[in-house]
Amino acid sequence: MLGKNLNTDLIAFASLNSSQRGGLCVSESMALVPSITLNSGHKIPQLAFGTFDSPTDVVTKAVEVAMDAGFRHIDCAMFYRNEPEVGAAIATSMKKHNLKREDIFVTSKLWCDKHAPEDVRKTCERSIKDLGVQYLDLYLIHWPVSFQHKEGHRFNIHDLNCIVYEHHKIEDTWKAMEELVSAGLVKSIGVSNFNIRQIERILESCTIPPAVNQVEVNINWLNTKLIDFCHSKNIHIEDYAPFGSPGFMKSKEKSILENEIVVEIAHKHEKTPGQVLLRHGLQRGLIVLTKSVHPERIKSNFDVFNFELTDAEMEKLNKAGSNKRLFVIPACVLILPLSMSLSFSVLKSTRNIRSTMSTNCFAAVYSCISVRNCVSTCQPLFFLPFIALLTIKK
Repeated sequence: MLGKNLNTDLIAFASLNSSQRGGLCVSESMALVPSITLNSGHKIPQLAFGTFDSPTDVVTKAVEVAMDAGFRHIDCAMFYRNEPEVGAAIATSMKKHNLKREDIFVTSKLWCDKHAPEDVRKTCERSIKDLGVQYLDLYLIHWPVSFQHKEGHRFNIHDLNCIVYEHHKIEDTWKAMEELVSAGLVKSIGVSNFNIRQIERILESCTIPPAVNQVEVNINWLNTKLIDFCHSKNIHIEDYAPFGSPGFMKSKEKSILENEIVVEIAHKHEKTPGQVLLRHGLQRGLIVLTKSVHPERIKSNFDVFNFELTDAEMEKLNKAGSNKRLFVIPACVLILPLSMSLSFSVLKSTRNIRSTMSTNCFAAVYSCISVRNCVSTCQPLFFLPFIALLTIKK
């Protein structure tokens, strides 16, 4: 069953038919999309279509194809710089399929240079305007790190020097997020790329708990400890990079789409390796985020509701990976051997580290120098400089 041991039910998109799907001939069985009830009381479709790294000249068509195929959960972010184009596709598709606003689920995210409490609402309102919707179903803090805002400056994933940190307490940013719910601008709020301690800090002071934590999960990085913690707090996990994001993987890593066990199971079910990987995430009870700009792949990524993996196959997939993250951004990789001493002044003493990490919004994310058991408890994957030693406690 999908969403085993979770509050999961099926919702039918009755408005979909073969003519409305742009000739993609999606089977009737795929008109059923699982939905999970969040701690906010709102339902979220368990399969989402992502728009990260989708150029503005192709993303509109990609979203239209996705909604033709049956996707009703569209994942966006201000940082992706394509929300107006995504919004145009949503408007066209809603009219084409005679959809009401409540028939779709739209997510956006607060970027790192907008963590100042006074910036949160106007940034959210900008995304709402760009997407052409009346409200957002889910709004996430994109990363647990705050950058200094520079007008007209764009974060460059290949340039380590483009980041200038700025101090904002994560609790203050979260309070501003809560006010968005009270104002009717968003239905649910959550986080992305947060580790256990960062979530604990929010839970210790919040009025509205996070509904979702969006993080990397795939067979190579099961992220079990973080998932178990979040589920214990009634926070659902949204899984990005289910294929390991081949375009952002370390060059020496073999694609998990080529994993022998994945290929074997795909052959047995007469499915693609990608469909098996998506199904694996769905059957773990995760909200699974997939992305493509190619029509046939978009269709294929939605065709995952007419087969089911056995318990034995799930177990084989759980053991198939190398337990390493795959998703890497060039500008943010900090690779230091365990024996290398830190040169960053902020990290010269345990006292300094504890002081910095107890207050900063970008506290305790991840570093290759971290104690070994850090790997099972931390998020995000991006190896942001000056952030290390997750296991140090206040």
